[in-house]
Amino acid sequence: MDRIDLSDALEEAQRLLEAGDGAGAITLLDALPEGDAPGGQDAAETLLLRARAMIQKEAPGPALRCLLRAGEAGIPADAIDALYREMEGTRLPVEHELALLDWLAPQIARPAAVLRHARLLVRMRRFDEAEPVARRAAALDPASALAHRLIYVSVLRSDRPERAAEAIREALASPTKDPSYPALKMTLAGMEVEDRLALTEAIGKRWPSALGSAGRGGDLTLSGEGARGSKELQAYALALEGRLEEAAALAQEVEETNVGRHASVRKELASAVIAKVPGPEARLRPLIEDDGSEVVRSQPSQTGVTLLGLTDLAHQLGYPIRFVDAFCAATGAASLFLRDHSYRLFIGGVGSLAPDREGTIEALRHELVALKTERLIVVGQSSGGFSALRYGRELGAAEIYGFGIPSSIERFLTGPDSRARALIGKLRRTFPPEDLDLRTILPQIPSRAPIELYYGEDRDTDRGHAEDLEGMEGVTLHPQAGFNAHQVMPRLIADGRFQRWLEP
Repeated sequence: MDRIDLSDALEEAQRLLEAGDGAGAITLLDALPEGDAPGGQDAAETLLLRARAMIQKEAPGPALRCLLRAGEAGIPADAIDALYREMEGTRLPVEHELALLDWLAPQIARPAAVLRHARLLVRMRRFDEAEPVARRAAALDPASALAHRLIYVSVLRSDRPERAAEAIREALASPTKDPSYPALKMTLAGMEVEDRLALTEAIGKRWPSALGSAGRGGDLTLSGEGARGSKELQAYALALEGRLEEAAALAQEVEETNVGRHASVRKELASAVIAKVPGPEARLRPLIEDDGSEVVRSQPSQTGVTLLGLTDLAHQLGYPIRFVDAFCAATGAASLFLRDHSYRLFIGGVGSLAPDREGTIEALRHELVALKTERLIVVGQSSGGFSALRYGRELGAAEIYGFGIPSSIERFLTGPDSRARALIGKLRRTFPPEDLDLRTILPQIPSRAPIELYYGEDRDTDRGHAEDLEGMEGVTLHPQAGFNAHQVMPRLIADGRFQRWLEP
């Protein structure tokens, strides 16, 4: 073709596209000569026309590739963005979309495109690149909750996760709605007490529901007890009062509401667990009075059995501790629950008992004597399980149980488990390395009390932590087949195992 013919061909392709005939346009463009000379198949104008044709044919991958090539060949970014906008809201291949946005987003000031770029960078785990892009998105649209969320997530995955608190403060100073930060409670746990309380208060005033969700990051997923007054909690309260029919009906409603949704295992097994709850007439002693203290104790044991529970970062043992205590009270066992108000995984002890771990162990010995303990059972839930294994062996426990526990702090930073980075940073600054790895700690303790580790077999992070301890003397792994939840306590109550451990 001569130049006139090439010009006519491009004009004809343009007319075909305006008529909605993308296939016809591609046929015409394929007949052009190869090369990047004007009118050639690789010329900028031709590539732009081909991109339009591919969009009409609903071929997003080739369309995105053509847009990128057209931009690199000299088509202005605004023209490329105009066609990219036509594809927004449709399912696009991530690799090709991200490649285009790597080129396009820095050249335009459209908030949606910059935000999409940040989101894809996070999805592809390019966190160092994602943070400045997310910050630019927030600068373009300060009210964007997603932009602030992406800044926070990128910071958490950086080499300095403690900066996440500052990212939250920046969002508080903007007009954004609640960014729904993941692992928010865990991030707060990584702060020093005074700073944590101040930031928690500020969050509560600005976004009242931000800290009330059970799933807002979990305990090492930060699983909490759910919003206060939730139907699930109402069901537990009714069961403790002995109103089992009402509790069962409410539990059934909780389960039905969560069919087909990503619900916690507590919700999925609510009815099965409620059916096992000992009501007032089945209990041999009063329930504990839980005032939220670091140390909560029951009346002395009637059987010699005492349960020592080290709670998770949500200050629970899989369930609110009063609910767990009902099972102890049914057998006459005593209970002693520890909370980690310092958010240091009990590694440095319990502040209300003693200033350090050694003093805490000695204080606990006196507590156990006062509870008339002859056989000690120690249970650690999630983060509380790290020290439960050590405390249990140092206290001479008969049995030690860990539910989805961490085995070493370093695994959070070097392995695939990337949760709790801000908290882990605080622990590493506070304690020597030898205090942060159970593989180092356990062999130094003379006791070889049996340690039973329960975890979801299909939950990679919890399985990895448990398998770190496999083969150590006295340690037995109990992977729960077909289970992908962090919480294993609901299953252990539902099938009666937890109750059997408490029997005299």
